[in-house]
Amino acid sequence: MSFLTLNGLSKTFARRPQTEPVAALDGISLIMAKGESLAVIGESGSGKSTLAKIIARLETADAGSIYYKGKDISSLTRDMEKSVRRNIQIIFQDPAAALNPRKTVREILEEPLRNFESFGREARLARIAEMLETVKLAPHYLSRYPHELSGGQCQRICVARALICRPELVLCDEPVSSLDASLQAEIIALMKRLKEIFGLSYLFISHNLAAVAALCDRVAVMYLGQMMEIFPVHTLGRRPNHPYTQLLLASMPVPDPRRRQSWNGLSQYTPKEEGGLSRGCKFYHRCPLAEPICRIEKPPLLAMGEGQLVACHYTDKMI
Repeated sequence: MSFLTLNGLSKTFARRPQTEPVAALDGISLIMAKGESLAVIGESGSGKSTLAKIIARLETADAGSIYYKGKDISSLTRDMEKSVRRNIQIIFQDPAAALNPRKTVREILEEPLRNFESFGREARLARIAEMLETVKLAPHYLSRYPHELSGGQCQRICVARALICRPELVLCDEPVSSLDASLQAEIIALMKRLKEIFGLSYLFISHNLAAVAALCDRVAVMYLGQMMEIFPVHTLGRRPNHPYTQLLLASMPVPDPRRRQSWNGLSQYTPKEEGGLSRGCKFYHRCPLAEPICRIEKPPLLAMGEGQLVACHYTDKMI
């Protein structure tokens, strides 16, 4: 029995009147094992955050199913959904915006315990003190408000809030993107330590490949709501298979511009016409391998060896 299975998740959002809706997710399928850390990468607008919100039950999918520990959680009663939300928590991108400015740290950390646990006041305060120590914050922070904390301290509170009810799966929506480099390293080290302490599974959305390499076991690549490629993190520094993954990794900044990877000039390709994208591969209009079938038929994820899955009709042509 898999820990988390996504089958054909789709989600559209309406735009202006008389225009076609935006497909945020287009048939996303994915399997996660218990204790695994899975990174989800892709450019802005790929549907990464929408995927996390649907798993967390903050959004509802238009189609598809979500199986958590063998149970379909796509549609649940209120009591069952409460149990699922206790075990699936989320850390948002902006720590300051994710915390209620009118509540103290103690009140922020106490709220999930009131919602999901039957603890008395003393037990709640003991759990709060324990979590504060776990994220390396002193007890005097309990009386402070979010505006009195630094960005790194706010993010530690967000991590503590997500973990205070002992969830099994934590959805991390770019949790370090708003922090400077030193704080990013601290938060990633903290998350890695907490994963070992509590046996957590992470779905880790990020643009930071260094953080992905330090924390995750596998990497899933998304583009315009479709899954392009999945591969083990230890192959991250090698040549990727899918043309979009090549383009994405080549666009990442490196300290020495002379060592920038061009992937045979793939970053120079200009978009082709975008008609028919809803039926076929979303990368058709930019792909150097594109053929007419790519425009009308969506490619399935195919195994390529070494735990790699690639969604392409022409895996034998990959450069």
